[in-house]
Amino acid sequence: MMKHLQSGFGKGEELHVATHLGNLVKVSETVTVRRAAGEALVSIIGRMPMEERNEIAVELSKGLEIGDYQFSKYIPFYLGPIMLHLPPQELDEAIDDLMKLFESNNGQAASTVLHTFGVMLEHYQIYRTNFGEHETEEAAEHRKYHLVNLILRGFANYDNTISSEALWTMGTHIFGSPNLTLEEKYQIFCHSGKKMLTLYDGQKEEGLDFFNNAAVLNHIYRFITLYEAEKGPFHIPDREKVAFFPGTFDPFSLSHKAIATEIRNMGYEVYLALDEFSWSKKTQPRLQRRKLMSMSVADEAEIYIFPDHIPVNIANPDDLKQLKELFADRQLYFVAGSDVIENASCYRAEEKEHSIHTFNHIIFRRNSSQSAPTAQPVCPGTAPKRYPISGSIINLTLEEYYEDISSTKIRENIDLNRDISNLIDPVAQNYIFENSLYLREPAYKHMIQARDIRLEAYMDRDGEAIEDMKEELTDWGFDYETVKAYLSRPDVRTVRIRDGMREDKVVALAAVSRLDSIDLLKEFGDQDIAAYIRAQAAGAIAVIGGLYYSRKSSIANLGQTILMEVLSELLARDYTYVVYHPCHAAGMSGRVIELLEKQGFINIAARGSRMSRPIYAVNMKSPVIIFKNVETIIKSPLNKNLRVLKAVEDAHNRLLRILTRLYPGELILSYNAGIMHHKMINLITRLNGVPVTPGERRQYGPYMAVPFGKVLDGVVVPNTVTKALHTEKYFTRDISDFTVEESGHYSSLAN
Repeated sequence: MMKHLQSGFGKGEELHVATHLGNLVKVSETVTVRRAAGEALVSIIGRMPMEERNEIAVELSKGLEIGDYQFSKYIPFYLGPIMLHLPPQELDEAIDDLMKLFESNNGQAASTVLHTFGVMLEHYQIYRTNFGEHETEEAAEHRKYHLVNLILRGFANYDNTISSEALWTMGTHIFGSPNLTLEEKYQIFCHSGKKMLTLYDGQKEEGLDFFNNAAVLNHIYRFITLYEAEKGPFHIPDREKVAFFPGTFDPFSLSHKAIATEIRNMGYEVYLALDEFSWSKKTQPRLQRRKLMSMSVADEAEIYIFPDHIPVNIANPDDLKQLKELFADRQLYFVAGSDVIENASCYRAEEKEHSIHTFNHIIFRRNSSQSAPTAQPVCPGTAPKRYPISGSIINLTLEEYYEDISSTKIRENIDLNRDISNLIDPVAQNYIFENSLYLREPAYKHMIQARDIRLEAYMDRDGEAIEDMKEELTDWGFDYETVKAYLSRPDVRTVRIRDGMREDKVVALAAVSRLDSIDLLKEFGDQDIAAYIRAQAAGAIAVIGGLYYSRKSSIANLGQTILMEVLSELLARDYTYVVYHPCHAAGMSGRVIELLEKQGFINIAARGSRMSRPIYAVNMKSPVIIFKNVETIIKSPLNKNLRVLKAVEDAHNRLLRILTRLYPGELILSYNAGIMHHKMINLITRLNGVPVTPGERRQYGPYMAVPFGKVLDGVVVPNTVTKALHTEKYFTRDISDFTVEESGHYSSLAN
């Protein structure tokens, strides 16, 4: 075949031979045949007409989508040089077609596309030889660095396969390539070195990634040392002007990217900083937002991600002073929206040294009447009055299309499973849908309100404590005077719940008395019961003589709530055994017995005693504690759906019944997250010196609430700055120990 190729073709034979060779490259199962066919195809492509070259390139490009990577991985070695034989317009179109394949969800195809770009860069000098007369040097250089940026874009990809392939391509086909001169590598390094460093900082090594990364870094290290030995030190120029662009970027949209690129085109070096100080927003985990941002701007030169370990709070002059020191020898501009400057409290504060007012600003405004981005410098002293800024100001207006992009619109489209590639970067879109981000996610945290209930302390009260429930007690068959007389005993303590929706009336009460061992026979009138309790109880004994709760109250699970309150009080006072022995027979109703049995109470009168009346008791020495907080992690609006809540309640009751069988006679404490939050809100606001209900005017206390774990996750305490610390327990393999570290996709606790 090679002899035939060298001797030339007849008229029209080139396309047939080239097509046959291309098919061999794509489907042959013999590696040597693939390589021979590929080399032959590259050797004849220069003698083919332009339109036929494009056809061969298209056919080989289709081969990149072949499912089996062991076949498609050889194609880039030959597709890269063949594409460099296409005229400028067709080459750019071919690159765009490959980019569509790269942005798909096919990780193997994306990897081969990156490999192709690497081979093209390695042999890019061929193109200048073939088509140097057809385009300017500037256009050729622009395409070259565009290819470099596309590989960097792959390096930022969320798919570890694509990211590793991109890094490997940079190492082997550029910095480790024998076909590129030191000067060519130096130019690419000046263009991409800083971007690679910032992207590498956010990468996580998995499996064999360490060895892949080590090999790539070795190529780069060898290039650096060889260049310094032969050419001298590096001189990488920095732009004189720096733009610092903070924001929550939840998510980073094409509007944000348009702002960053427009400022970059004005001659600035742009740094994007994830803002963690907007505590009222319900944001996605920081590292996921950072990943979306990184993927969106990875192919944009002079736009970088600001390091995580240097937090910058625009309301903190010390942070801003540090920011100035980082860019001490350069002009620093702060990028912000006009709405931020008009509404943020730090701009309304008094100007002081290093405060935000002293910074130069680039202010982007939303103005739909403008059709193109414009930048107008404004001299100090001529700034609009609504901008309390002493530094110079540059006004920036976006195109109308970008003004309409908002996080609300992105969330709405995600909820409706619509395409959002016209709102955010396509690869970022794939990441969002694959990880189910932003589904049913509000933009702001929900302000949790204290319930309209009041939990009253465990204390001595008289018989009037149950006056509000007199009518209901009579309807249920209680003798009110008997109940009143019991509550008036000096040894009886009570816990009460008031309902704010019913004029703060008492809707639940539990009454308890202490019982000494010598009084057991007198209390129960049965020697066997007394002996049994004496044997079981290893400490103080409590008797619940009254458990009353209204059926007319709107408070959910009121009976279980009052029982949990009184049992928690007894645990805090070191009681180890509790007996339910109501002062009136009506207290043995079926609904009360069911409630007791769910918490582990058992009928000890059924154990061979002569008593006909049941007596329920529970051991509190080793209580089993569970938290009913499932509804706190169910997204809106499902967390308000009655069918969903009923399913949760039914599952919770089944769990309680199973636990009572696993731990017979042992206390099962089930704490309701809603009641826990109610208590915490009251405690936090009292410590912070603020009202428990939010007013029309913002009023914040001096302290910040810092919930961690699942407690108060994703909510705001009234009148209190609430910033969660996302933590998890990480156990050792034998579960003998654990450490507390950051949750997945969140910054380290130190940061």
